Amino acid sequence: HAPQVERPAVSIHRPERSGARRCAASPPWGAASSVKRIGAERTGAPGAARIKEQRRFDSAAENYTKALQVFERRLGPEHPTIGKFKINLGVLRFEQGDLAGAEADYREGLAVLEKAVGREHPDLAGGLGNLAEVLRLRGRTREAVEVATRAASLVTSRDDVEAVERADVQAELARALLAAGERARADDHARGARH
Repeated sequence: HAPQVERPAVSIHRPERSGARRCAASPPWGAASSVKRIGAERTGAPGAARIKEQRRFDSAAENYTKALQVFERRLGPEHPTIGKFKINLGVLRFEQGDLAGAEADYREGLAVLEKAVGREHPDLAGGLGNLAEVLRLRGRTREAVEVATRAASLVTSRDDVEAVERADVQAELARALLAAGERARADDHARGARH
């Protein structure tokens, strides 16, 4: 008997900066809670603890992938939920340290989501912010600035976007600008993130 699958909440949240990253569209098998729990326990522990942590990430990614497959069959590969699941799978890969895998998942998820909701929809901002962070960390600062600027433009003057989302996107744009050597612009966006 197959498990009953309900449509998840599908908002994308920017990962927390404390090291614990969140998955927004939670699969019924608990992968998101595994990620939250793992993130809270991350201390850079060596040896057996690090291996145990990696196994949990692997298990969470496997469960999340299974959930994604179920939802793809039920909703179709171009449904916005699928795009958000793929973006959130990128969050798991990011936590595993797989920046290339995270970038690929973010791009794939954003392509699906953009096709479903349109290029100017604010739901794209969280995934774009995640992508900008990965690009920045991979040393591709110009591209990170472009992506973060687009993310900020989608949420900056909208009343239907949470202030936290706007602040998160502004903060990532500030980090990308700082990495690109644009201190003055970075300061402006950092101030905007605090308000």
